[in-house]
Amino acid sequence: MPSRRFEFKEGNSAKFWEVAVKGKTQTVTFGRIGAKGQTKTREFDSRQQAVTFGERLILEKTSKGYREVSTPTSNPRKKTTKGTRTSPKSKAAELKSRTKSSLGTDSVADAWKRLEAWFAKHMPSTLDMLYPPVKPQVIRAVEKAIGQELPEPVRESYRIHNGQANRVNGMLFGLPLLPLGQPPKGKDDCFGHWKNWSDYERSKQEHNFDHLASCFPAETVQPVYFDRGWLPFSHDGGGNHLAIDLNPGPNGTRGQVIVCGRDDTFHPVLAVNFAQFLSDVATELERGNFIIEKPEVEPIFYMAKPTQEHFHVAGANWSRAKLGLRKLSKDDEKVWNQRRLKK
Repeated sequence: MPSRRFEFKEGNSAKFWEVAVKGKTQTVTFGRIGAKGQTKTREFDSRQQAVTFGERLILEKTSKGYREVSTPTSNPRKKTTKGTRTSPKSKAAELKSRTKSSLGTDSVADAWKRLEAWFAKHMPSTLDMLYPPVKPQVIRAVEKAIGQELPEPVRESYRIHNGQANRVNGMLFGLPLLPLGQPPKGKDDCFGHWKNWSDYERSKQEHNFDHLASCFPAETVQPVYFDRGWLPFSHDGGGNHLAIDLNPGPNGTRGQVIVCGRDDTFHPVLAVNFAQFLSDVATELERGNFIIEKPEVEPIFYMAKPTQEHFHVAGANWSRAKLGLRKLSKDDEKVWNQRRLKK
């Protein structure tokens, strides 16, 4: 299958998505138009399987409004004019590492105060996009629909802000914080994405990708492509998510934050709970680990180090730093060497 490119433009949203198959390897590239984007590869048992799955993804994209365009030879970032780029002040080469003794000690309320202060200074328009606190009955409805109680840090966070309105350029290094949603209907919100993925679980006999799943650290996440115990709270516009893990592996913690989704068969643990995750985002922003670009269409906001993207690319690096993993087991060392970003 030669490379095929699709674009979606509506309102402030301008995204691209490309797919190509070479041998048994499928390559998907996606992101904002004008940005570098992310590239994900997946190995299949046969070339035909890779092509078939690629065609299914194309059907899904076109059903959501994507239109096929000619494939460019390159996808450079939009040029920015003088004074429109805010670079990180920190000269640290890597993310700030935690100690294991600090895990689980963070405050949701404190993390939100720090985040609000940072956005007020650097991206004040983001504050206007935050929703007011969620109603208690919405939390109860979501818990009833998914069949599980939400961890207290998640409840507390949504009692402060029920996500944000702008899904295009979110507060989590460009990724949005989704509202909880209102069962039984679900749209572009936590419950809506959980419902969509729950439908995948019911079709596993036809499309089962559990054998591709891996995690970091070892046995912290269930060895599956998706689990009904994963509640997405963010997405990248390409079917990949940050999620609350309510059904962790034997070495995991209920309520931990993980990466999962269509192209993310690798599931690193980003934080032991939601309070830590919000606090760690605030820490990296405060130490200057960000870049804001303001091209003609919309601001682009992303992590500066170790990569100019976000968690779906830097998951292993974030996981090791924020879980205080100084010494690794042989299994984790192998995964680390395969998944880490060296720049």
